[in-house]
Amino acid sequence: MQRISIINSILFCLCFLSAVAPPHLKGQEYEIIETIYLEKDQGLNSRTVNHTFRDSNGYFYFISRNNIQRYDGSDFEDVDLAQLTHINEKLTNLKVISVHPDMTQLIFSSGQELSIGSGQLSLSQVKQENLLKPKITRVDNPNFEYIPLTISREGVDYKWTPEKVFKIDASGSKEIAKIPMLGRPKFLRIDKAGNIIAAYSNRLNHVDNYYVIGKQDTLVDLSIMANVYPTAKDLYTENAFYKWMICGFNGVKIVTLKRDGVEFIRHEPTITKGQFGDLITGITFKNDMLFFTTESGDFSSYDQYSRTWLQEPQAFSFPSTTVYKMLYDSISENLVLIGPDNSITDFYFLDTEKGTLDLHQVPGYHRDFIIKDDGTLICPGGNDVSKGIIRSYNPRTKKSTILKSGFPGIRCIHYSKENDQYYLGTEEGLYVCDSAFNIITSYTRQSPKERFLDVEDIILIQPYEDYLIAGSYGGGAYVIDDKNNKVIKHLSVKFGLTDPNVVSGIVDDDGRCWLGTYNGLNVIDKDFNLIKKVYAYDGLPDREFNSFSAAKNRGKLYFGTINGAVEIDPEKVMKWDSGRRLVVEKLKLYNNQSTSEFPINGDKIDLTKCDSISILYKVTDYYTYPYDNTIPLVTADNNLTDIKHSKEEITISNLSKDATKLSLSIDQSSNQQELVLEFIPDYTKWYKIIAYIISIFLISALIIYLVTTAIRNREKEKTAQNKKISELQLSALQGQMNPHFIFNALGAIQYFIQTSDVDRADEYLSDFALLMRGILDSSSKKFITLKEELQLLKLYTRLEKARFENKFDVNLWIADSVDEETLIPPMIIQPYIENAVNHGLHHLKDKKGQLNLDIDTYGEFIRVIVTDNGIGRKAAQLLRSNIKHKSRAMGITAERIHTINASSDIHIAINVEDLYADNGDATGTKVVIKIKD
Repeated sequence: MQRISIINSILFCLCFLSAVAPPHLKGQEYEIIETIYLEKDQGLNSRTVNHTFRDSNGYFYFISRNNIQRYDGSDFEDVDLAQLTHINEKLTNLKVISVHPDMTQLIFSSGQELSIGSGQLSLSQVKQENLLKPKITRVDNPNFEYIPLTISREGVDYKWTPEKVFKIDASGSKEIAKIPMLGRPKFLRIDKAGNIIAAYSNRLNHVDNYYVIGKQDTLVDLSIMANVYPTAKDLYTENAFYKWMICGFNGVKIVTLKRDGVEFIRHEPTITKGQFGDLITGITFKNDMLFFTTESGDFSSYDQYSRTWLQEPQAFSFPSTTVYKMLYDSISENLVLIGPDNSITDFYFLDTEKGTLDLHQVPGYHRDFIIKDDGTLICPGGNDVSKGIIRSYNPRTKKSTILKSGFPGIRCIHYSKENDQYYLGTEEGLYVCDSAFNIITSYTRQSPKERFLDVEDIILIQPYEDYLIAGSYGGGAYVIDDKNNKVIKHLSVKFGLTDPNVVSGIVDDDGRCWLGTYNGLNVIDKDFNLIKKVYAYDGLPDREFNSFSAAKNRGKLYFGTINGAVEIDPEKVMKWDSGRRLVVEKLKLYNNQSTSEFPINGDKIDLTKCDSISILYKVTDYYTYPYDNTIPLVTADNNLTDIKHSKEEITISNLSKDATKLSLSIDQSSNQQELVLEFIPDYTKWYKIIAYIISIFLISALIIYLVTTAIRNREKEKTAQNKKISELQLSALQGQMNPHFIFNALGAIQYFIQTSDVDRADEYLSDFALLMRGILDSSSKKFITLKEELQLLKLYTRLEKARFENKFDVNLWIADSVDEETLIPPMIIQPYIENAVNHGLHHLKDKKGQLNLDIDTYGEFIRVIVTDNGIGRKAAQLLRSNIKHKSRAMGITAERIHTINASSDIHIAINVEDLYADNGDATGTKVVIKIKD
């Protein structure tokens, strides 16, 4: 009878526990993945913190007995308490804390109120007309009595008693839950997600249990949080199922829970940071079955639906020291694993049905492989930068063949069936090859700008949309447009990437690309914007991800880390909120003369004289990790292209003068934090100034008109006279120039007649006649076309070549952009060619002369470059010092150019440069003539 009573008692207890346990708690486990301690060593002024809250800007405030500190996730700053002394009040009498968009109310038991402006560092008195109705999201039981606590959510009251929770609405009071462990309700809090958190205790100055009622009115037991901090006095959380900031008698603790959307697989929770647990190197699927292998060769299979192990981890005898990538071979229906060693590579064919392992050994060091449709393995590798090879291996015949060599060491390979091309990630860039592994194009440090990679060590090749993402060791990822052979974007740490080592990738069913790094995951959208970052403290098994260990099956993503694998539900993870908040503190406006700063207070910003702006911001969080690189995404209704990021500052240089709405966001989760700034040119402040100017103008207009008219008439007369003088001077100088030209040309013809036969002399005399006619025609003109000038130069250089017995060659090149009908002053170019021939090329003895005439456009100028490989100006000047006749060609030309610039709309600039070899010897002269019409 006694035994029956005991059994009945046990059954009763089981039934009771089943009844009081909320239905959705069955099988639900909440796991703490991280706890961070903030104490005096980190900057807290006091070990005991009585209250904590977060303002609308994202700053946290800690209230102790005698001080208030502001905290942004890394730094503490003291709040000025002068106003507290002014009203003769104490922080221990604080009764109500109410957070509003622009300020936080502090209401004391005496009824007096103070406020802290959002993000501010001083207390202020609240004027009577500015008093606000408190937002009741916090209820306390300061005397620790057995009394119910009631809080309102969306107009409905929830009453918490020591035994039960009641919902009180218009229909009356309704019991919705029983408290599993009875105790006094100590305080209630409502988080931003609308969850009600209740702290219960039977001990003074302690919290024994936490219970949460979510939006569905289901009670959740989170007593695990009480175990973390049993002496808590207050808490702040935006989502009770993610991250808590708890304060009390032992400083502040930041506690993170593992959230729905991730599952850890083969994770060892006791491994500390920096150590290796189950290092997952291979993940693949076979008939919807998930298979894992570790670096040491432990192999296991997992059912993603039942979340149960179908095959517990077991070790095979792998000769190689490590096992890397794993793929499924549909022909043999085996799993294929690669184990590279220094001089030989092991391939393992694992029959999962029989549990047998077949070893194949291939010569050489191979880091990656792919399986072709016929079952052939294509294996790249090479452990030396000059000895990269591509090998094929047939597992049925066990025959291997080197297909190509001479590459840098190859780290990874990707094959595209669409265009029958291979992509090789090497230690010296990315190579695109045809089906025979002939290089089509490459992306390296030596490539042109459009294909330049500043970091060449490529470990990942991930197809995405119509592009490739090339992940590197140390340089982030490069988005490559293979069809147009160019890099279109560099996803770097400056861009916001969590880490510069991008080692794995997969595309989810909604077209987002997930990139695994040595510091968490980065999610990229189709416009290659970084829309989500997931760190280890957000709910990953480890910070560091592994290469070749990413897979997708039935909408779920799987990644290998150095401590187990993670299953990710993309839809759930993309909706995760974040503790990070963006605070835009002020703007800097720049123009050519000055820099001005503006606080963000909603006022219009005058951009009428603004060249660029800087946005100074801060990202606040529960805790800012040293490796957390959060950079805001900037979008605008106007096209902005020149955006530069530096630490906590964004500079925009091409800001439109029109009204511009800038949007800054740090996440695209369901509750993303976004700041929209509207910059509208504000002209109102100029109205009075304009009115004064108009008045002054009306008063003085007549005087100004009369004076300026008289001055203008005198200036016109003076200008006309100067122009006439300049034209006469130009004609005189041109008259000097032409005889000089003719004299030299006749000298050339005379020399030719004396040294050549009569027939050829007649031929060149004919050329001279054409030259003479052209010179005479140009002498009467102020301007001729560039085409006419070039015809004269061709005749002149032909005669000079004859005179010097072909001692030099002439090369003429004209760019397609040059309009040969452009008008220029006559004989501007000829003196410099004459100088090059007579003083540079004429004295050459041991080589043939080269005279190059290159004509192109340079902005608004036509640029003429005359280059010779003569003896140089210094040597020519030394020779001329021994000759009595002094040439005036250069002096005349300089005077002509000065006069032309002064008397016409044409502008001519001359630059002469001496050319030298590496050993310092003169190698010629270069003259650049720029003519602007």
